[in-house]
Amino acid sequence: MSMKYQKWLILIAVTLGLSMDLLDMTVVNVAIPKIMIDFGTDIHSTQHIVTAYMVTIGLFEHITAYWADTHWHKKALFNKSCCFYNGFQFKCASMEH
Repeated sequence: MSMKYQKWLILIAVTLGLSMDLLDMTVVNVAIPKIMIDFGTDIHSTQHIVTAYMVTIGLFEHITAYWADTHWHKKALFNKSCCFYNGFQFKCASMEH
């Protein structure tokens, strides 16, 4: 693959990854009122959930990237990540609301 196309593919991958991260944070923020009702808390207590979620995501993204570069084959990591993600998406979609 030529260098010209490789740069564009990297840009597209980074853009899609950041978009998914933004979408993920939006889903958590939309769920705050439901979390407040379910646990009977106020907004000040519920803010800790969002903070903990963002710290956890930020921490595990870097750990997983380092681990993938040093220990695993990238294709195996991609396949396992897709199965893990799709499994949880299926579980969430099949839950009753």
